Amino acid sequence: MLLSVKNLQSFYGDIQALHDVSMQVNVGQIVTLVGSNAAGKSTLINCISGIIHQKTGKIEFSGQQTEKLPAYKMVNLGVVQIPEGRRVFPFMSVMENLELGCYPRSRERKRRRTSPEFLDLLPI
Repeated sequence: MLLSVKNLQSFYGDIQALHDVSMQVNVGQIVTLVGSNAAGKSTLINCISGIIHQKTGKIEFSGQQTEKLPAYKMVNLGVVQIPEGRRVFPFMSVMENLELGCYPRSRERKRRRTSPEFLDLLPI
């Protein structure tokens, strides 16, 4: 299993954003989060990425407990977010914006072994 989220609950102050969320992603699977505005999609991704920390629950990535790791350590494990919409850098090309979301150079060999084939087309 690549990613496991169990009984995740997250809050913004006193407002609960995630209520007992659980999910699994196996190696090779492509998973999509679909939901209306304010359904918790971004909050879930930010919890997995280490940008915000959940109140309760467990997150495991590649066999390692990660729920307490900060975002910069998650990047070293290979968990990144690629910006979209208003969060892209407008004076950079699409390719340059995508390259910002790639794994650190120190992880390039592993990325090339484990990433989908289209990532090999990126000039990194």
